[in-house]
Amino acid sequence: MTSSAKQENFFDDFVTTRSKHAVENGNGNASEEQRCFQFFDRDGDGILNHGEFHHLCCQLLSSNDDCDHQWTNQDTDKVLQLLVKQEEVDEDKFKNVWKSWIKPILSPKCALLVVDVQNDFISGSLALKNAPAKQNGEEVVPVINKLIETVKFDKVIFSQDWHPDNHISFYKNRHIRNFHSSSPIAAEEAKLIDTVVFAGHNGEPIEQTLWPAHCVQHSTGAQLHKDLQVEANHIRARKGTNPEHDSYSVLYPTPEPNNNTSGPALAKQLKQQGITDLYVCGLALDICVGSTVLDACRLGFRTIVVEDASRMLDEDRTIKMKRKMEAGGCLVVTSNEVSDMVSGLVRHPKLAHVTELNIIT
Repeated sequence: MTSSAKQENFFDDFVTTRSKHAVENGNGNASEEQRCFQFFDRDGDGILNHGEFHHLCCQLLSSNDDCDHQWTNQDTDKVLQLLVKQEEVDEDKFKNVWKSWIKPILSPKCALLVVDVQNDFISGSLALKNAPAKQNGEEVVPVINKLIETVKFDKVIFSQDWHPDNHISFYKNRHIRNFHSSSPIAAEEAKLIDTVVFAGHNGEPIEQTLWPAHCVQHSTGAQLHKDLQVEANHIRARKGTNPEHDSYSVLYPTPEPNNNTSGPALAKQLKQQGITDLYVCGLALDICVGSTVLDACRLGFRTIVVEDASRMLDEDRTIKMKRKMEAGGCLVVTSNEVSDMVSGLVRHPKLAHVTELNIIT
């Protein structure tokens, strides 16, 4: 997209001069949606026909030249069917389209979710540098700090694995639990990083990977990296506090005892604060970051992974996880793309589809 084309884009102008477009009571100025409607109603008949509405969508969702999902006529058909159930939009119906679909795309409310940037995953018992991918978890710290310093997020959340010493995921604890009859590996044969099946309290099978003890509550290994810039007005979400369950996702669907900052409680808090977009990064992309992203998509957040602010344990597993995330509606970006997305200057078609689906569900 050329700079001249950008200058002709109604929505780029709206975002960059947003304060000028605020509704002013009693002075006769057109409201935001009226200005938009009039701009795209090229024949002035008081109706946005299919072609006019498609032109609107193309300007609204012309994110950049590298976008892998350009807006099509079929996309416009889908929006019209879902939002107005006909092929044209009058001024009355447009008010709802503006409020429920266009405005959230132009003015998203964004949170940064930093997953498990903890000492044990950087230099401790589960350091990524010792995993198959041989990545350095510490490299995410300056990238995340720059995001926090330069991007105007509405909220920043830092998650921590926060395990009791008798946690089910620890290899050292395998002998204090009963193995389920379906387990492919017996207790005496199990090794680190093996996946076994334990018998739960009611005899139900619990599949579990056996990790080294890590992020034990109040330990140095459980602390966030010392150089991570932790904002004063942040949310701290701790997970994996139940000794009988592992919780890779910060948005794990089952509430944990005595923990009101993770899983359903955190999701509810973010929804109550009007958060629409979750930017997720941290350690590790193929496990806790990916699991959090899948839950965020399921919960209806417009979900974005900041790839260069994340690191992985295993490359093959990360490739599979990225496929799952993208299939779930997630967008994968780099940190230099985030500021324009948060401000509304870059508006990705894929996230617009999430917005429309949220309206009807």
